[in-house]
Amino acid sequence: MLDENLPTFYLSNDKKKQSNHVLFTQHGNEPEPAYTLRRLDPSEPSSRNRYAVALYDPYIPDILYGEVLIIPEWTQPTLSAEAIRQNGGVPPPPEPIMPSQFTVHLYNPDQEIIVRHKPKTWNSQPSWEFEMPQQSFKQPSNSTLDQVQSGPAASDVTPKLRFVWRKDGSLSKDFACYLSGKTTTPDGRKKSKEPDITISILKGLREITLYEPNLYRVEMEDFKGLEVVLMLGAAVIRDVFFAPLKDAFNVVGSPTSSRTNSATAEVPTIPSNHARKPAAPASANSIPPRQPTTTVPLRDTRPPQTQQNPDPRTKWEIDAENARIKQQEDIARRERRRKAEEEERRTRKLLEAEQKAQRKKQAEVDKETERLKKILVYIATICIYRLFFHPFAHIPGPFFAKLTGAYGLYHAWLQDTHLAIYRLHLSYGPVVRYGPSRILVNDAHGMKEIYGYDVNFAKGKAYEVMRLNPVESVFNVTDKKMHRRKRKLVAQGFSEAALRASENCILRHVDLFVERLFDDDDDDDVRNENEGWSSAKDVSIHDIITDLVFGKSTDVLTKPDNRQYRPMLISTGQRMAMAIQMPQAFRAGKSGQWLDLGTWILKNADDKRAQWAGMLRGWVMERIKSEMATPSNESKRRDMMSTIINATDPDTREKLSPQEIGAEAFTLISAGGDTTATAISATLWYLSRNPSTYNRLVAEIRSRFSSAEDICAGPTLNACTYLRACIDEALRISTPVIAPLYREAGPGGAMVCGVYVPEGYEAACQAYALHHNEKYYPNPFAYQPERWLDHDSPLAADPKTAFFAFSYGVRNCAGINLAYLEINFAIARLLWSADFRIPSHSFSLAKIGGGDPGNKEPLRRREDEYQLYDVFASEKEGPMLEFRRR
Repeated sequence: MLDENLPTFYLSNDKKKQSNHVLFTQHGNEPEPAYTLRRLDPSEPSSRNRYAVALYDPYIPDILYGEVLIIPEWTQPTLSAEAIRQNGGVPPPPEPIMPSQFTVHLYNPDQEIIVRHKPKTWNSQPSWEFEMPQQSFKQPSNSTLDQVQSGPAASDVTPKLRFVWRKDGSLSKDFACYLSGKTTTPDGRKKSKEPDITISILKGLREITLYEPNLYRVEMEDFKGLEVVLMLGAAVIRDVFFAPLKDAFNVVGSPTSSRTNSATAEVPTIPSNHARKPAAPASANSIPPRQPTTTVPLRDTRPPQTQQNPDPRTKWEIDAENARIKQQEDIARRERRRKAEEEERRTRKLLEAEQKAQRKKQAEVDKETERLKKILVYIATICIYRLFFHPFAHIPGPFFAKLTGAYGLYHAWLQDTHLAIYRLHLSYGPVVRYGPSRILVNDAHGMKEIYGYDVNFAKGKAYEVMRLNPVESVFNVTDKKMHRRKRKLVAQGFSEAALRASENCILRHVDLFVERLFDDDDDDDVRNENEGWSSAKDVSIHDIITDLVFGKSTDVLTKPDNRQYRPMLISTGQRMAMAIQMPQAFRAGKSGQWLDLGTWILKNADDKRAQWAGMLRGWVMERIKSEMATPSNESKRRDMMSTIINATDPDTREKLSPQEIGAEAFTLISAGGDTTATAISATLWYLSRNPSTYNRLVAEIRSRFSSAEDICAGPTLNACTYLRACIDEALRISTPVIAPLYREAGPGGAMVCGVYVPEGYEAACQAYALHHNEKYYPNPFAYQPERWLDHDSPLAADPKTAFFAFSYGVRNCAGINLAYLEINFAIARLLWSADFRIPSHSFSLAKIGGGDPGNKEPLRRREDEYQLYDVFASEKEGPMLEFRRR
């Protein structure tokens, strides 16, 4: 503001609004409406290609002070013929021209004030000049009686004052309105007056300040008209001369039609109840209509000539010239004909070549179309067969699972296979179709029909793609006779004698881990509260199993740099989880074939898998060489792996080859490490969330053992029935092996839950779904170890009937006793040595491992369930626990 004591008006910058208040302030008062500035509605067709603004009373909308209407002139841009041709023959639309003047229409009485624009020159700034009469301007009145048109208007001979708006500078947006130092008298003479004086200042195109000290020097009867002209003039200068013309005149299309009819076009007005003089006709400044062009025929003005016969010489010359011309024409005609024929031949060859190429291309298209038709017919036939005529067509299940194994592959990729299968059993019942030739059962009797003894089921092609190398292991061998041979040899490594030999190794690693929980001098990741118990425990179990298998520990617990092994193991498991769902899309052994999805979508995991396989082969060969190099008279290390290396088939007296030992080592590392770690994690997670169960288990362990060193294999540990119940209940709710273990029906097929499974077709039972079946485990999501102790309890008639954590039958887990031994040692010695609880200082740490209420998957929202993720076995997070030494 220039000076708060001067009268100041504020123009709104919001041009999108049709009506804006002009605020007035003086002497530091609060701004209040003085006028209402109205514009045309830009959405109305009548407002296009023109500009209009009017000044109304802010409180009585019927009072109109003045208005401005500008209909621009137009110019047609000039383009070259090439540009017009590229534009489709359409000439460019006309563009508006900057107006040289505009008229402010004042009312009561009617009066027109012409404001003339003088453009900027090299030595001057742009200006806008206007003149106003000194007398006979009547102010608008609030009285209806005064609002008549009989008041005298300004006469042409009335003395007028000249005013001019000038810009302050080329880079400024400030203007000043001056009273010119000259006045025109009725007789046309000029009378010299004082120099130009400032009467108003327009600052920033929105703030108008009337310089009140100089207004007293303006010889006018009424300043209201001058004030209206200043308001409207400032608005027009801002809206038209300092804005793009197309925006100012609301140019939305070609104005040709409006230009043609401008003589009769209706002039839009701002609504008002005043009778006022119509605005200037639109034809005054618009482009005149185009006139048709009249063509006048030309006349021959040459005088007529008389015909004269030429002389013979002349006639000869004429004939010679005609002959020469004719000869030249013949030569030119023959040349044109030759060129035309040559062009025709060339064109014909090009057409023939093009037609030949088109025929060849069309033949290829027809061939490809026919091939695609056959493929589509084949796919449609397969789909129709699988939906309506397949032996499993009557089995309910998801639509896409009936057509392709990609449904199971998709959920393996999402790592929620167990949740998807559980949800399907809730929707479709105990028997669900989970692939074109696969069914899943959620029934204990059906489980025994698939995995039991003397059944017509065996592991099929799904397990061939999970081999780390072409050599079979006891886990993925498909031939029953070969499995019996391998099982006899591998089982010797899990005999009671072998387990007793491995006990000291297991206890040493368990004690090392427990001690490191309270090692204040250790700064590695085991003590870091941002790393879960699961991570630290995983590496400890990894040390145990590698020590048992290879005779040396990887020291992952004490050497964090060695923890690269676990991501390799997880990557291998992720590939196995996907391969068992859609085995035809994967390849056994070394990857890299074009059909192997492991090469395409699991490139990083496949590389880690190959690296892991190479490391295992090296470790196995070192262990075999070490075992063979030790003389028989020296004391050899007697553990699980040494037993397997030296195991002999009682029938054939054969041993396992180094390649077979490597395959078994991979199975032992995968199955004996990660699954055991998951079982320990789940047990501790549920104990930390169930204080009464935790207290009862702690009391049992601490009452039976006087020290941690007393906790070892034997009758006392076997008598800890509540410890075994807590472990089994954790295995039931959060089963470490997530993937369904498919079995292929043998010759003649088999019956499962009353459903006939033809030869070559597969059936499976998924542990998570079976363990959460209310038929066998009422309130299945509740952690209640008591159900394993009291068979008369309503919690379960016999929970072991449907217990499937270690599979079932002849292909059940060979290392079940080793797994229970590791879990018992870890939990018993930990609970004897320490107390633990959920972190009390961090809610976010306490939530790790449980469900997330905001998860999109409903079954992932259970905060009281330890969440697992499908990597054939399982991946997990947490739990995060606080430990205190006793």
